[in-house]
Amino acid sequence: MTQAANLAAFGSNATTLGGTACQAWVNFNGTLSGTITPRASYNVSSITKNGTGDYTITFSTAFTDANYSLSGTAQFDTGGGAGVPTVGIARQTSALTTTTCRIYTSNTNNATNYDCTIATVAFFR
Repeated sequence: MTQAANLAAFGSNATTLGGTACQAWVNFNGTLSGTITPRASYNVSSITKNGTGDYTITFSTAFTDANYSLSGTAQFDTGGGAGVPTVGIARQTSALTTTTCRIYTSNTNNATNYDCTIATVAFFR
């Protein structure tokens, strides 16, 4: 799909970087349970918490294929607790699909799953 086709498919809200459109993005609080309501998003219909630091993001409009990339960050509210990381990473946990993507947020010190107060993920194709 060309950049022009990407922009036409996703309208004026699509963001371009390096000639590739951002197909979806989301900012959410990962400490909530069940279905999480994003703070802000584009082309994301829902986020489901599967367990500690484990989330499934569902897209409003399916991608044309699963050949996309994702990038994410996570921030933890330490609340003054010792040994709790202040920054984590979002990582893919299963094969990419055109309708969903499952990610973890993890402790950067030991790679264990951890709920985050701020998670941001962007999807590019």
